[in-house]
Amino acid sequence: MVVQDIPYMSRNDHVLLSLAGPAANFASAALLIGVASIAPDIAPEIVASLVGISLTLGIVNLVPFDTSDGALIVRALRRTD
Repeated sequence: MVVQDIPYMSRNDHVLLSLAGPAANFASAALLIGVASIAPDIAPEIVASLVGISLTLGIVNLVPFDTSDGALIVRALRRTD
C-alpha cells in the first residue's frame, strides 16, 4: 500500500509523513555540525562529507519526481478533501 492510498489520513497527515524523510536528513546534518563544533578534531573531512551527503539527500528527497517525498507532498497538497 502506498502512502497516498491510505484513506483515513488527512491531507496534512500526508504532508507531515512525507516531510519526515527530508527532515531526518536535515536533522542528521545539524547533529553532525553540532558534533563538529564541539569536537573539531574528530575527522573534519569525514564529518564535512557526511554533512554534504545528508543535505544533498534532504534536498533531492524534496524534488517532486515520481516516487519521491516531494512528489507525495505535491500530490497531498493538490488533493481536495
